[in-house]
Amino acid sequence: MVVRLINVTTKALERFEDDTKPIPPYAILSHTWGTDQEEISFQDLHSGAVKKGPGRYKFDKCCAEAARDGLSYAWIDSCCIDKTNSTELSEAINSMFKWYKDAKVCYAYLCDVDEYPSKPTSNFRKSRWFQRGWTLQELIAPKIVHFFNKNWVHLGQKRDLSLILVDITKIPRVFLLGIIPLHEASVAQRMSWATDRVTKRKEDLAYCLLGIFGITMPMIYGEGDQAFIRLQEEITKHINDDSILAWNFRSPGSILKSTVEEASGCALASNPSSFANSSHIVPSGPKGGPLRPLQTLGGSLLLQRPLYTDSYGQCFVVLECQLDNQTDQAIGIPVQARFGGYDDYIRLHGRPSVLLPSYIPDFSPCDIRLLTNRFGAHYDEICHSFYIENALEKDLKLTRVTPRSSWDRERDILIPNEKTRFGRSHRLWLMFRHQKNGPEDFILILELIMQISQPEVRYHIMTCDRGADLAAIKRDFSEFSLLNLNKHSASNGILGLKATVSRQRVGKKNLFVVRLLPGKNDPGTYNVTRVLQSLTRENLIRAEETQRLRSRFEPPAHRTQTKGEGHDSCKADSLLSKEKTPVLNRRLSNITLRVRPGVLEIDLTNPNSLKELRDVLPEKTRKPQVPFNEHFIEKTEKMLRCIPFEEQHNYKSIPDPMNKFLLIAARIGEAIPLRQLAKKGTNVQIAAVDKTNLIAAAVLGKNRRNVQGLLLLGAGVEEVNAIGYSALHYACMQGSVDIVRLLLEHGADIEKKDMQKLTPLMLAAFHGEDEIIQVLVESGANIEAVSRTKQTALMKAAEYGHSAVVKTLIKYKASIKAKDNLGRPALFHAAEKGHWGIVEMLIEGGADVEARDCKGTTALMLAAYLGQDNVVEVLIQNGAEIEKKDVLTARDCARFGGHSSTVNLLDTVGSKGHSQRVPVGFSDMATDGDERNCPWENGLVETRGRSV
Repeated sequence: MVVRLINVTTKALERFEDDTKPIPPYAILSHTWGTDQEEISFQDLHSGAVKKGPGRYKFDKCCAEAARDGLSYAWIDSCCIDKTNSTELSEAINSMFKWYKDAKVCYAYLCDVDEYPSKPTSNFRKSRWFQRGWTLQELIAPKIVHFFNKNWVHLGQKRDLSLILVDITKIPRVFLLGIIPLHEASVAQRMSWATDRVTKRKEDLAYCLLGIFGITMPMIYGEGDQAFIRLQEEITKHINDDSILAWNFRSPGSILKSTVEEASGCALASNPSSFANSSHIVPSGPKGGPLRPLQTLGGSLLLQRPLYTDSYGQCFVVLECQLDNQTDQAIGIPVQARFGGYDDYIRLHGRPSVLLPSYIPDFSPCDIRLLTNRFGAHYDEICHSFYIENALEKDLKLTRVTPRSSWDRERDILIPNEKTRFGRSHRLWLMFRHQKNGPEDFILILELIMQISQPEVRYHIMTCDRGADLAAIKRDFSEFSLLNLNKHSASNGILGLKATVSRQRVGKKNLFVVRLLPGKNDPGTYNVTRVLQSLTRENLIRAEETQRLRSRFEPPAHRTQTKGEGHDSCKADSLLSKEKTPVLNRRLSNITLRVRPGVLEIDLTNPNSLKELRDVLPEKTRKPQVPFNEHFIEKTEKMLRCIPFEEQHNYKSIPDPMNKFLLIAARIGEAIPLRQLAKKGTNVQIAAVDKTNLIAAAVLGKNRRNVQGLLLLGAGVEEVNAIGYSALHYACMQGSVDIVRLLLEHGADIEKKDMQKLTPLMLAAFHGEDEIIQVLVESGANIEAVSRTKQTALMKAAEYGHSAVVKTLIKYKASIKAKDNLGRPALFHAAEKGHWGIVEMLIEGGADVEARDCKGTTALMLAAYLGQDNVVEVLIQNGAEIEKKDVLTARDCARFGGHSSTVNLLDTVGSKGHSQRVPVGFSDMATDGDERNCPWENGLVETRGRSV
């Protein structure tokens, strides 16, 4: 290694090499740079130019101090490196940590400090030296560091000032003083030390950390944030430590320091500030033996780790790291499966890594590939999306889309559900309106079916009465099959409309182009509003007649109740005595029970139909057989691939082939052979690895016939899986109203609580299932049940922006003033997430706008701190006091939160006394706000983790 040193006597540079001229003992300077004109450069010393100013002062003092310490040489970065030579600069940056470590003594010159650190008026803690990226290694690497103020007065040594330095830098004393080798600190810990440090160039924020991790890499100025990505990729090659992925961490009760921008969808962080909350994360040994280290390959990070899915369906990669004081809980990073691969995942945008529950099962590790290219993560999002080309744009406008979250207005595309996986489908509902006063609107249904080879798209166009509720149509139409409804044109009496869908290749991705063209008047147009109304009346009349006749002929001991749908009475034939069947047939002449057009139609006058009804035929024409043949294993494995990848480990290792087949078939909604199971007396009390039993799997598969048949075969409804979920929990999460009713009729515990003490009602509220809420409450569910954190169903619905659920719960007299374990009522939960409409609804229901939580915070203070301007306006308009001062005012909270627009709003409202302005641009979407460290004593305003 070649190094240039300053001769402290001659003030000239001398060149040393390890092989030919050994490097002598030397002192080294650590300082913050001024302008290039102020600092003495390599060219200045080489040419003998005399430069006065701050640079000369530092140069002379450093040389004089080295001479007093008995050293003949000194090293200063500004003049001992030829920065015009890119090769030399790159070598110097990669060697910097070693040069500071090998120095006999380091002089840290703090040019903005006057007095000793111990004095109350000292600005030592605020010195720019502690904010510079390069000085981090300059503090850690040398064994001896002397600190000097701006007048070159000695302030103390690193060891003497270690307690103050630890408080300033958050570097543990054992690493600061070299008591424990630096490599013993986790990657996350070392990254966290650089959280608040800055450099003049973005790239230097990565290059200044090279020595901290003991790695080298070439310098590429101009690459921006990519330098930090390259740094992390190099770290994964040399250090086997999962904590490098534990960025954007949010511990229970903490405020997340990093922003949504930092959670980029890339597996690796964009800058050190993403590790702000990771200072206590350390590696943990694998429970089941060593796993494959992290590897980078072709823009992806390859790893072998378990996958865990929580009670809300969120998938996490379980890392081999933990908090240093909680050794029984692992850290998990949120991911979602990518289209087009079984092991491809991306890290979710804006979602933190979290501490996973201690009770999660020991799942087997899976091969996982995480995207490390942030541009690819953004591009992957639009894969298999829909783009509308409207040839009738002047007359025909897209007015509504369900789900609303699928409509990206800025890019003018429709993005399917991110959880759509192989073997599953996702529907988008689009409503178009003709600008003239026509009586009907158009509805276009787009259905994306994910298949192993390539996605398939089905679509159907129809009309509805103008002003119809698209969400209600979607709910009532949910079981219609587009195989039987395949119309691609429609007419509303004024305009004929034709739709086509074609696949278009964009780079390596597929988009679907939906073209809307003028069409002819189609007399066969399907008006869904009228059909649904007719179907409802027809079913009610026929169900009442069927029930009346059945009650006359059924033996009293075997009578069953129906809810008006034919497949709710599948035991009809077995309950009819032989001598009375002809009488029943005569009375049921020409009566047909129809269950959803295109799904099931059974003629009760036909004995064969009655026999099939008794055996609960899963499909109109399908008669399943137990597949004991040479293709049995192949068929089972093919079905397994249709299960979301993160769940497959629950089914792979089931030892019994028949049990494995039944559980997998139930999980993906395939028909299970109920007739054969009944004949053979097969035990239906079986479960997957995570203890999800057969009936719960059938509920997840959303196949009502499977569920009903299993209940008739004696399947229990009270068993729970590893996270405490029963079949009723899953049915409520998925919005399966018919299945919920069915389970309740068969004795499902309506108050069953999972591991987090969540009841089915609370899960329905969390997922926004309003109709499920009504069914549960009318069936006697406790509307005031609380979770582990004392949250009620109303709080859950308020927090996640489900206004319809909030309205329903208020209608059923849910307590608006109930408080969680932080002393916060539902009003706080809605205010925190920016749901202004729900805030208004709660206030109208009697919520106290001046209520305080256990920290003394009001809803107005919380909304102001998080920058929720719309909520602030609503609260003020409803009587919340702006100037009422206890410890802080709302204006103080907004200022500490860094939200100038909120401060201006409060100033404007305060000066006028009351705001009459109607809020505009409001959104019911939840936002996390601009979360920062709370600067107030006792944590007056606190944003907690949402782990219920």
